[in-house]
Amino acid sequence: MGIFSGKKTTTVNAATTTNVTVNPQIDAINNIDVINNFGELSTVISNATSQFNGAIDKAVKVGAAIALLVLVVKNL
Repeated sequence: MGIFSGKKTTTVNAATTTNVTVNPQIDAINNIDVINNFGELSTVISNATSQFNGAIDKAVKVGAAIALLVLVVKNL
């Protein structure tokens, strides 16, 4: 039996909360819940990374826009 056997919902908190329902119906496979948990964690990390990269992309664009604006104002 997996270490999370019998648990129906596992919540992992990251930038967003993801609820994944795990139904451990095949107890013959050891640690099936652990495998599901790693898959869930991987998804959460992937989503958080995407959000982080999106934030960096926006910050870079804003920074470039400000630098361009300063350059234009200096040349007036």
